[in-house]
Amino acid sequence: MATTKKRSEPSYINKGTTGKAEGVVIYKPGKPLLKKLPSEAQLKARAKFAEQAKNRAGFTMTAKINDQVFTCKTKDLDEAIQTLGLNILSIRTRLVLRISQGKKLCERLLYVPQAKMLFRNRVFRAVFIKRLIFK
Repeated sequence: MATTKKRSEPSYINKGTTGKAEGVVIYKPGKPLLKKLPSEAQLKARAKFAEQAKNRAGFTMTAKINDQVFTCKTKDLDEAIQTLGLNILSIRTRLVLRISQGKKLCERLLYVPQAKMLFRNRVFRAVFIKRLIFK
């Protein structure tokens, strides 16, 4: 009498709580298993675009706080806002930020709680920078 051994599944397949094997690719006719790799021309174009993005003209930032004006030129707005050199406790009135990139200009008015959050919280600062609209 011949006994059959039960084949164990490969170790790279992870069984979840449902008992079904995860990580198994099911082939569907008409769809390729692998995505088409980008050509060398596309890779060069992406690299060129990334290089141009790094070499773009920087930003000019002007901040008006408590009748004082601070101006700086930078390529990284996050770093410029951090190093503006302001004491959070010294903010008594609103903060007016004018950020320009070439001929495009964006002006934001921040009241005291928002201005303090801009200097204190890095997530708030990242969202603020991401939502800038240059006209």
